Amino acid sequence: MPFDIVKRRLSGAWTVAWQRINIANADVLDSAGVGTAVAGYRLNTSGIAEKLVRVTYTTLETWLSFGTASNYECRATVTAGAITSGTTGSWLALSSSREWKVEQGSVGTGTATLTIEIRNASTLVVLDSATITLEAERF
Repeated sequence: MPFDIVKRRLSGAWTVAWQRINIANADVLDSAGVGTAVAGYRLNTSGIAEKLVRVTYTTLETWLSFGTASNYECRATVTAGAITSGTTGSWLALSSSREWKVEQGSVGTGTATLTIEIRNASTLVVLDSATITLEAERF
């Protein structure tokens, strides 16, 4: 069985020396004068996390350093605001890419703050989490 995390003892405390799953906090912002402003976040089965601004995806980081994405699950929890699309509140297999979006088609600002968690699908141990803020502004 492969390891998801390795800890070491440093000055009497256990600290993470290495982990297979790694996601960081991120802010995704889009501002549009015409059309629809779109801010999104996606975990791909390739192990890459991306942000979406309008129609362009950009790599944020590698969330899976090696292994198979289908061995993991993610859950998004909305802690503020509201999303336009994406599933929240349930553990979802990462055998499929998962995405959450905020869209704003009329004048105003749509925002959502999400807590994204990733866990091992077999052990159910949460391995990492991050706060993702999505903001789409139409002016």
